[in-house]
Amino acid sequence: MIRVWQRIYPELFKEKNEMPEELRQHVRYPADFLQVQGAVYARYHMRNPEVFYNQEDLWVRATEKYYDSVQPVEPYYIMWERPGSDEPEFILMLPYTPKSKQVLIGWIAGVSDPENYGDSSPTGSPRNNVYSDPSRWKRRLTRTASFPGSSRSGTSGVQMSFAAMCWSCR
Repeated sequence: MIRVWQRIYPELFKEKNEMPEELRQHVRYPADFLQVQGAVYARYHMRNPEVFYNQEDLWVRATEKYYDSVQPVEPYYIMWERPGSDEPEFILMLPYTPKSKQVLIGWIAGVSDPENYGDSSPTGSPRNNVYSDPSRWKRRLTRTASFPGSSRSGTSGVQMSFAAMCWSCR
C-alpha cells in the first residue's frame, strides 16, 4: 500500500535513514499492529496439522482483573534482554494463555530499539510447562502485599496493571 502511495505522492514518504536521529530514538512499535500479529499467531502457531485442525492449542490474550471486571491485557512496553544477549532492548509485549486455561503459555513482542526496530519475536512455552497468568499473579500480589491508597483485597484505591515476566530470559 505504501508503494502505491509513493507512486502517487513521491515526496510523502522518506527513507528511514533520512529521519533525524533524535526523532528515530522515539519511534515505537505500534500496539495495534502487534495485536493483529498476535491474533494471527495465536491461531497459526500450531505446527501439527491435526492439532491445528482440532484447535487443540489455541491461544487467547491473557486477562487481568481491573476494578470489578476482567479484561484482556493490553500490550505494554518493557526493557527485555533476549536469551544469549548482554544488551537490554525496549519491546512491546503481549502475553497469551491457552483457551479456557489460566496459565501463561507465550507472548509476542515487537522491538522498538532503533537498531532492531520492527523485529517481532513470538515466544511460546512447551505445553507441559505451567506458569500462572498475569491475573493470577496480580490476585496473589494483592492478597499478600499492601500499597499506598489500596486495600489488600485490591477492591478500592489504586488499581494497577500487572506485566508478565519472561520465563525464558534466564
